[in-house]
Amino acid sequence: MKLLSVLTYIYLLFKPYYIFKSGSIQISDVFLLLGFIVLLMLKRKKNMIGHILNKNKLYVIFLLFVVFINLIYFVIFEESKYILSCLYFLFNLLAIVIFSFLFSENKNFPEKMKRIFKINIVIQLLFYFTSIGRWYDSSRYMGTFNDPNQFGYYILLSIFFIYIISVYDKEKKWNVFYYLMAAFLIIKSSSTGMFVGLLVMIVLYIIENRKRIFYFFTKNIIVIIISLFAVSAGLFAISDGNKLFFTESFSKINVMDRLFQKMERVENISSNDGYNILQERGLDHLYIYPQYMLYGAGEGNYARFELVSHECEIHSTLPAILFYYGIVPFLLIACWIYKRTYKLNKHYMPVYLAIIFESFTLLNYRQSLFWVVFVFSEFIIEKGEKNEN
Repeated sequence: MKLLSVLTYIYLLFKPYYIFKSGSIQISDVFLLLGFIVLLMLKRKKNMIGHILNKNKLYVIFLLFVVFINLIYFVIFEESKYILSCLYFLFNLLAIVIFSFLFSENKNFPEKMKRIFKINIVIQLLFYFTSIGRWYDSSRYMGTFNDPNQFGYYILLSIFFIYIISVYDKEKKWNVFYYLMAAFLIIKSSSTGMFVGLLVMIVLYIIENRKRIFYFFTKNIIVIIISLFAVSAGLFAISDGNKLFFTESFSKINVMDRLFQKMERVENISSNDGYNILQERGLDHLYIYPQYMLYGAGEGNYARFELVSHECEIHSTLPAILFYYGIVPFLLIACWIYKRTYKLNKHYMPVYLAIIFESFTLLNYRQSLFWVVFVFSEFIIEKGEKNEN
């Protein structure tokens, strides 16, 4: 089991490094595949694998639907994308099995996992300030990824894991410096979906911990006032005398321009004037081709949807599953997620509500860590039930 843990740690450590094109296997994925082979070799644990698959039978049945639907369309259109789409979900099942096993068998695994996310946030920040990281264009930073949304999503998931593992461990410190570093990197990615996901988490956290936050501020009110005064004085000192530094800087934050642009596209839905957010996310597939929500369109050959605004994939997780695989597989995966969240303590809700909200802004179900978030919630619930018994 030690070798499996090490291979998974390496997978997590190398996860941010995209060497090959997006959608293909990366170096980190090789270590997770090796980890699954090691897990299969643990003969005394084979019953455990069967138990994990049984607990995740809804996902397994969903995967069977995915394979069946995509194979039908593969025969019709002879496009390899349909096979690749099956492999994404199969790989995610391997991740579900491995992380379920390690969460239950290695009591130190969550804490070490959290440390790796912290290390990777610091590394990505160092890459930014040393100009090692990549840029999508002059305004969108993407670190060691191929796309700024991939980068922003990884950073957002990192703080999600740091938060829920800290809550699970009953850690009292707030990890505020890591959250600030992550927020800075997400802003630099100019990914509006990740920025909104971060805001949702912050707002929900403030609501959930309002008494604790109020106590902190009242206890440290003098220090806070002095700090705010010092920061304000410093900003004023480096301003040009006509416009305060922070006001000018705020107007130059690209993610804010992009956020306002998205808001305009939301308004265009009701006004029916110009390009709207539904078209941008590819959600117009659902109302232009509603029949596919019944039996599934398959995930590939996007050019056949000629009436949509742009002939590419849907950029939204749950609606994409509904469109590509139909109502039955969609309900299966929705139930799989619900079973892993509805008994959670309210202290975890800032993350789990935020990740569901964010999933409507990006197609993220190909990322194994998206599913691992819910694997951990299942572990939390089961651990709590065992303690009660």
